[in-house]
Amino acid sequence: MPSLEPGENNMNNEQQAAVDATVSEKNVGWTFDDIVHALRFFSVPTNIPITGFSIDSRDLVPGEAFVALKGARFDGHDFLAEAYERGAVIAIVDRQDLPSLEGRSYLRVPDTGVALLDLAQYARGRTSATVVGISGSVGKTTVRTWIAELLSKVGLTVSSKKNFNGKVGLPLSMTALTPQSGFGVFEIGIDSPGAMQPLATLCRPHVALLTPIVQAHVENFNSMDLLAHEKALLCSGLCPDGIVIVDHASSNSFPGIAHLAKEYGAIDVVTVGSEADATVRIVETKVESNAHKGKPPRTHVTLESNGVRFEYSIALVGRHAVLNSVFAFAGAVGAAFEGTWTDIVLKHASDIRDIFIPCMERLQFLAGRGQISQCRLDQSREIIIVDDAYNANLASMLSGLDSFESIAAPRKVAVVGDMLGLGAFSEQAHSQLFDAISASSVDSVFCTGTCCASAFSKLPSSKRGGVADSIPELERMLRASLLDGDAVWFKGSHSVGIHELVGSFLRDDQMKSREAA
Repeated sequence: MPSLEPGENNMNNEQQAAVDATVSEKNVGWTFDDIVHALRFFSVPTNIPITGFSIDSRDLVPGEAFVALKGARFDGHDFLAEAYERGAVIAIVDRQDLPSLEGRSYLRVPDTGVALLDLAQYARGRTSATVVGISGSVGKTTVRTWIAELLSKVGLTVSSKKNFNGKVGLPLSMTALTPQSGFGVFEIGIDSPGAMQPLATLCRPHVALLTPIVQAHVENFNSMDLLAHEKALLCSGLCPDGIVIVDHASSNSFPGIAHLAKEYGAIDVVTVGSEADATVRIVETKVESNAHKGKPPRTHVTLESNGVRFEYSIALVGRHAVLNSVFAFAGAVGAAFEGTWTDIVLKHASDIRDIFIPCMERLQFLAGRGQISQCRLDQSREIIIVDDAYNANLASMLSGLDSFESIAAPRKVAVVGDMLGLGAFSEQAHSQLFDAISASSVDSVFCTGTCCASAFSKLPSSKRGGVADSIPELERMLRASLLDGDAVWFKGSHSVGIHELVGSFLRDDQMKSREAA
């Protein structure tokens, strides 16, 4: 049986002021009363508001509840003292011998992982928000962020925290849903068979959106068909009268997606792509020629659906940027209006243009996903950094390379790391990548990782910048070779560490900027 121990409010004045400010600035959807009901307790200590939930004491915000989860390499119970010091109102624990709880408010449950699921289910059950669930292989975080940005113009919108999208991240993100929420936009990532259905059931989306399904996280699947089937099980959690939005090419390659959507009650399956029979068809993309140093040109996009045209301009370039923008547009429209896709487009075309088209103009690449910035190396060298280093698979590599082609610079440098998690597809994927780089306008290539090093010889000798065994060595090579005006594209799987290299360049530039000021 769970036990509850109320304690004194031990927050200092500064922490209490931070909580008061947070409570006054937003609609707070949780109290102690809600938590004890969600976790099936029978007594209520107080109605003090809870501003949210945290599983990491390092980024806990005063007023939040701390859920002490246990993982393979950590135990949240070891950080209870830090959580309280940072302003945790209450902790949810499942261990007995915890002297750090003395005089503190806490709830002891049989399993904190199960408790987090209970909290998410409670949040989902009490809200009337329209929920969008997003999966697929590439572009999930960008599309999720952009949909949330668009829907925020219509109603109070909550979205996944950071890139939290798995069996811990999804429920943690869903606790942000409140009775006041108008929309919830959540990303769902899976990397093994059987992972999707419980997450889809928890999310219960009104709109299920699948970005392109490609060779990513395939090492635990015997075939791409099995991977596509697992991703498509997002539809298993679909709410009644829900719609499914899917990449047209993926729908063609894996026809089981549409069958599953219908099997689980979708009233419409909306395909997105440039193909003539796509439900939302990309009719034309035109890159405007007003590029200047450090920034890409804009792309004008024309869409057609059910005979209705929509046009917008984005400050982005590249096929994947355009496709992600169309997914964001379709996802936001599908969530904002009720009915089949045809009904929505024909009845609300004017509203769609008025509400969403102006917002499309302001979409930007996210950090680590194509964001462009300028960086001074020293007094004589300034470079353009294209930060695409968050993660990598073949599709995102080729898409990022395509976007990099549009950058105006006297010399282009590619810095790439291994694509991980590809299993048996790895050698073929790296070979294809270096073939594409060979045929591109990239002038020089630096790389790290076993697979990249093996494929490096495929490059023409004029493009071989260097191979490094480590990130520090790669940084030394780059700093010695980069020229003023170079555009540098960074891309690789997260655990390879290319993102650390980007961070080093940007931090160095910021320090120089402060010194100059």
